[in-house]
Amino acid sequence: MKIVTCEDVKETFLNFLKKPPESLEEILIWKYWDNGGQTHVLDSELSKRNLKFLDTYLGYGFYDLGTIHAYPNTTTCKSTGVKGEREELTYNNLFDYYPRISTERLLPICKQMRSGKTSDICKNFKEDFKELTGEYFIALSDSELISELIWKFDRIHTFHRTNDPKLKLKITGENFECYFDSSEVVDIPTGVSLTYHQMKQEKEALESYPNKYLSKKILGFAVSKSIINTWEYKFYLDILSKPKPRKLSQRQANMYKTINSKIRRAL
Repeated sequence: MKIVTCEDVKETFLNFLKKPPESLEEILIWKYWDNGGQTHVLDSELSKRNLKFLDTYLGYGFYDLGTIHAYPNTTTCKSTGVKGEREELTYNNLFDYYPRISTERLLPICKQMRSGKTSDICKNFKEDFKELTGEYFIALSDSELISELIWKFDRIHTFHRTNDPKLKLKITGENFECYFDSSEVVDIPTGVSLTYHQMKQEKEALESYPNKYLSKKILGFAVSKSIINTWEYKFYLDILSKPKPRKLSQRQANMYKTINSKIRRAL
């Protein structure tokens, strides 16, 4: 297996002046180095296949990893242990470095199947891989693929604070179920209004007691007027549901005080 250094990447980059990229290694460098500064038209079937492969597994969600791999100054080679180099890219060895890119196909497959055997998720994943690359997928075992899928489901809602049903995965033995859970969805009030006197009264109360707990009516008014978002509304309702005296973590206390400040400024 050829070892690629940053100097090799630069040489490949300069060769784009003579010929368009075609191999998987060349397409990687061309794609993640701002198209190598060259506006090549990828005509060959090989170049199109390689670009599709990278778009599939190193798309928007893992774009940064593609950039790191294309220019390996911070990468440690799996076979040599040397920092600043890596093996020449193959369809399989990319997953040795970044196994979580497999979730780019595992998640859609799981959502489409809805239920069945976990082994069938892996089977469909491998069939897709072979159809795209013409090679067998050998980088990860079935259990490793399912572990990556579980990681994806654990992370999928972390940075998407919405009031929509959550996509969840339940695995029982060899079987799985992919479903939407609405248990945390709350009704968002609309058209809630306060009189001028009520808003003035609430603002004065917040100025005197900035850490007071707000009523559900005030919160309903704030979310209906887009003063706070749905996640903040749900968060505050959860705080209010705690038994008194409410014991909050420092992070929870800081968050509800921030929400109070937003509402006070808007009133």
